[in-house]
Amino acid sequence: MMNSKVIKKLIQLRKEDGGIESIIDEISLTSLGLIILITIVLVIFAASISNIRTAVEKTTSQDKIVIQSSLETINATEVLGQDVISNIRYYASDSSVEVQVTSSKGTKSYINTTYDSDFHIGYEDTYTVEYKRDQDEEIIKCHYTIKN
Repeated sequence: MMNSKVIKKLIQLRKEDGGIESIIDEISLTSLGLIILITIVLVIFAASISNIRTAVEKTTSQDKIVIQSSLETINATEVLGQDVISNIRYYASDSSVEVQVTSSKGTKSYINTTYDSDFHIGYEDTYTVEYKRDQDEEIIKCHYTIKN
């Protein structure tokens, strides 16, 4: 009995304007809209991942450039005063490395001490540098002499 009522209702909906066909059309359009929306979200997500990957690659390559330029400064025979001060500060906590600076004011050694302005080193002054290394090729002494 219940089945006959359902069947009659379905027949009535089918006969009415926009019955079941209208419902099927709405479901189809809604499904299509959701599929399109999901596709757009996935495309945007993929583009974002690609942009992040590109940014990381560029950052990594820039880090490599910075490391390379630092190594070139370490192996250089002439450096600026700012590099001398940087090395003094870098080796300030390492008691195995002596940084010695010779200028017109005399010579000063830095072992376990940082740069102080009592012994002036001009940022733009040019210094020649000699490195003394141990058997493991580790730097044990940096001697900077002001270039006239």
